[in-house]
Amino acid sequence: NFKASGLAGAFRDPACNAGRKSYLGAAEAVFDLIYLLGDVLVQFHRLSDGLGDYGMIRVAPWLHPFLEALVDKVQRLRESLSCLNETVDSELVLAKARGHKVKKPTPTQTMSARAHAAIDRAVTGADCHAALLLQVFEELRLRSAPERLPHVMEGLGDACTQLQSVLASPQFLARVGDACRELPPLSSMTTVNQIEDIRPSRVVIEEVDGDMSEDEGSPKTSTSGDTPSGGGLRRLGSNWADSLDAPFGA
Repeated sequence: NFKASGLAGAFRDPACNAGRKSYLGAAEAVFDLIYLLGDVLVQFHRLSDGLGDYGMIRVAPWLHPFLEALVDKVQRLRESLSCLNETVDSELVLAKARGHKVKKPTPTQTMSARAHAAIDRAVTGADCHAALLLQVFEELRLRSAPERLPHVMEGLGDACTQLQSVLASPQFLARVGDACRELPPLSSMTTVNQIEDIRPSRVVIEEVDGDMSEDEGSPKTSTSGDTPSGGGLRRLGSNWADSLDAPFGA
């Protein structure tokens, strides 16, 4: 009994199961996307805010399967809404245009216009929301591809080298005086143990082409005893990547 369902008259007919199924499928996909975007993707945003492209590349083994799940949900939503739109056109728009009797209640012209504009923005338009969302997911997947890591490392190394030159230049020192004359080594800012102390999840990210691991008892750390040592900006010209990798337990 669909009398109190709020559906248009044609969709209250027990025989119109396809339309109701598409409607419920779209609602389920929206509910899933709200959770995935609002509770899961936001955690990747936190990593991106702190570590940029480098951080997203390091968590690509987690990010890429998650993006695939998001794409699947968006595709399901798109298919459900497209099927629902076709059913609405068949049962309401085309039926009325052909002079067939349409079961009441029926939407007003204003309601129909708003619905048409909404479905066009969502799934049927050239620049619809679904297409733009899929494009954003693909761009994120490409930017976090592990094969970009050497390029990102090179860019960061070049930026650090340029920064070293600027900070050591007479022009810079003449303007700031002794405030930046004796800068500490960058590698002295964090150590593996310090990172482990503040990592509540106890999850250690291994090399990009390696496996993820989670040890509930104790986190994985390097057994070699090596930690980033002095040299600061002077080391960044050649071995600066070591000081970036060390906090990740590589």
